[in-house]
Amino acid sequence: LAFIRSAAPTYDEPVHLASGYSYLATGKYVMNIMDHPPLAEMADALPLLAYRPNIFSSHPYFTRGMVYHYGDLFLYQNAAPAEKLLNTARIFSLFLWSGLLAFFVCFFASRAVGPEAGALSVVVFAFMPAFISNNALITTDAAPTVFYFGTFFLGYVFSTLPVLSVAGRRNKTVKVLDSRRQYIYAVLAGLVTGLAMASKFSMFIIPPLLIAFWIGHNFLEPKMRLSRLLWYSAVYLAAAVLTLALVYKF
Repeated sequence: LAFIRSAAPTYDEPVHLASGYSYLATGKYVMNIMDHPPLAEMADALPLLAYRPNIFSSHPYFTRGMVYHYGDLFLYQNAAPAEKLLNTARIFSLFLWSGLLAFFVCFFASRAVGPEAGALSVVVFAFMPAFISNNALITTDAAPTVFYFGTFFLGYVFSTLPVLSVAGRRNKTVKVLDSRRQYIYAVLAGLVTGLAMASKFSMFIIPPLLIAFWIGHNFLEPKMRLSRLLWYSAVYLAAAVLTLALVYKF
């Protein structure tokens, strides 16, 4: 918080902040859409809705898509002070992305090892300046980090769901998977993947990587037929594409 109050904006923060707010205010993805997907910028600009700053939609910087000039115009020539706009968005970004990432770190470690590991992981995370400092900036780095990690947490849960033992015919015990929970985690992983891809173009790597992990894990610890796993993978991909389409308003 001391850093937020004392530091001037980095060269690209005004661009991300102005672009994100313009998307929220106009409902159109125009300003910076060729360089960055819209979700991270819109999320960081959300608290500015309370101040209702001017978006200068008729200004040549806006109509011509001059992103850096428009960013400076939006931040420094607005009705609300530049420091108020920037610091409000920075504080929101810090708590939003740090909180979500700490949540995923805690539950991932708890699921993999135990609650003590989850608590220790959060403590270690809280003292990692690479994350904390970046999460306090208006950039497109924090959001994809959170969603990337969240996707693999949910994918890990999908892969490690326990096999259930149920009574079959002639009182024989049959081992089956809880298909309802498989579907839930496949869909949730797809949803978070879609959010990641709507935050950073490089996140297109997640779907092939996660499916490769699923296939590899199932090969080492067989739980289902490959055809069944591919079906769940298709459900996952469908959820990711639908989420991405929703963010982009189809």
